[in-house]
Amino acid sequence: MIYSSQRILPLSRPPDPSSFNTNNSTDEESRSYIQTQSARLHNWLQCKQSILVITGAGMSTESGIPDYRGSNGSYFKGHKPIIHHDFMSNESSRKRYWARSLVGYSPFSTARPNGGHVALAQMEEMGLIGVNLEGVVEEEVLDCLGRSCYGSMSIEDWNDASANEKNRLPQRRPRRLSIITQNVDILHSKGGSKHVLHLHGRGDIVRCMNCGVTRDRKEYHDHLYESNREWMEAASATSTFTAASTSESGRDKKVNEEDDDDDKKKETASLRPDGDADWYQESYDGMTLPPCPHCGNAHTHDNSNHQNGEQQQQQQQQQQQQQQSFYKTDVVFFGDSVPRHRFDIAYAAVDAADGILCIGTSLAVHSAYRLAKRALDKGTEVAILNVGETRIENEGLDSSTGLVTKIESPIGDTLAEVVKSYNTASACEKHG
Repeated sequence: MIYSSQRILPLSRPPDPSSFNTNNSTDEESRSYIQTQSARLHNWLQCKQSILVITGAGMSTESGIPDYRGSNGSYFKGHKPIIHHDFMSNESSRKRYWARSLVGYSPFSTARPNGGHVALAQMEEMGLIGVNLEGVVEEEVLDCLGRSCYGSMSIEDWNDASANEKNRLPQRRPRRLSIITQNVDILHSKGGSKHVLHLHGRGDIVRCMNCGVTRDRKEYHDHLYESNREWMEAASATSTFTAASTSESGRDKKVNEEDDDDDKKKETASLRPDGDADWYQESYDGMTLPPCPHCGNAHTHDNSNHQNGEQQQQQQQQQQQQQQSFYKTDVVFFGDSVPRHRFDIAYAAVDAADGILCIGTSLAVHSAYRLAKRALDKGTEVAILNVGETRIENEGLDSSTGLVTKIESPIGDTLAEVVKSYNTASACEKHG
């Protein structure tokens, strides 16, 4: 298995990236520091033709989405992520997850791309990042890619597209890959990047675990909220939170806005990195999880006295299928495995790259670490833009290979400065 239920924490809490701008330094000193670090990254980018970017949760903290292992990471607060086996086998775990998602997903889904996301999109447009996959990955592997793991196409666009249009859509058969992200927030795509592999899936889509039909998560949340309105209102009587109906109209429903303990309020309904919230209830049994309308609403009749053995067996199979007719976000939970075809493409991209840029990731999770280590094993240079120690450093690969460049600096400001430096150089060339 790629993941373990055991949380992997740094040996010490990393520094806060914002401290590089404010900790006993003037604005001029902060700017000077960021310019120095961005110049190091600029120099690293030089003379490379095929740079692949790998991003983690630290990429999105400037958008208000918390990370796991950063200075204010959720793991330091006792967060234990949902485990795939628990979700699949335990209805109580599913109810708990979806109840918390009703609280936490609205701010997660409305988060906006930060300067780092925008800068990477600009770097992609400028040709500074991106790997050519033409002839590198077999067509049948590319055909496995759907909207849950590649590109920026929305589920509405996909559902509205005809069969011929789907075959022509570049998202189905990518010829380039710029970014492999561990994040499920799709902020890279929102920020304008076109060639993104969502290694762990996308959090804005839910999938039926029986028939495989997907639907927009906002739509499912609306359905889920309406099916549990009374329970949600009753459950909120002892705590303060905002239970949002996440339809496009953006209507919100506030429940019990009075709370004498503001600190407890913030702790109770705080957003988590995976889109749910740290919201405690003694029991979630009152939650109702609507089944998939495509396969879970079929009615069976008890006509066992008039059925032969084959008919009874078919009925039992149908009932078993209906028991699996529940939705799960179309992401890889801890304890589950990343689909093989995604790694096939990720490996091919790493092998075709002449530089790997890791941003906002401690590389603690094996799915990302194995990509960076593969590059180092092949003699490919790796740059790391991350505040805090990574697994590469912890295992001594930075010193043993001599191929690693480590840059500790705020992500958004540093990447924006890199783009600025390239634009300045380009302007000078035009007028030179």
